[in-house]
Amino acid sequence: MVALDSLDPYSSLTATSAGAVRASASTGAVRTDVSGEWAPVDPSVVTDEESGELRVASPVHAITFDPKDGSGFVAIESDEGAISLDVPVDLGAPRVSGSRVVWDVLDATEVRVKLAGHG
Repeated sequence: MVALDSLDPYSSLTATSAGAVRASASTGAVRTDVSGEWAPVDPSVVTDEESGELRVASPVHAITFDPKDGSGFVAIESDEGAISLDVPVDLGAPRVSGSRVVWDVLDATEVRVKLAGHG
């Protein structure tokens, strides 16, 4: 049985049937509670049903691509604050494939963002 109060994205404590406690830790996030409930990290990029924005399916911190508010081409929010990245040219509509987002820029140039998953 997992001690829910011990969960964080990187570690957990589990009570075993033998009465011991097993500690698990990872160098990368394996779970997230960004939705309000613990779930596995999923770096896939999906379209948000409500806003129509591109977002990471199950990230540790909320990540949005091509935000509708015009705050750059990627925005990341956490409890500590927010950051957005932008470039001085219009990127247009991105192409999405799994956990990769690509914008065509100028002649034969691309801006690419690839999210790495762990687990």
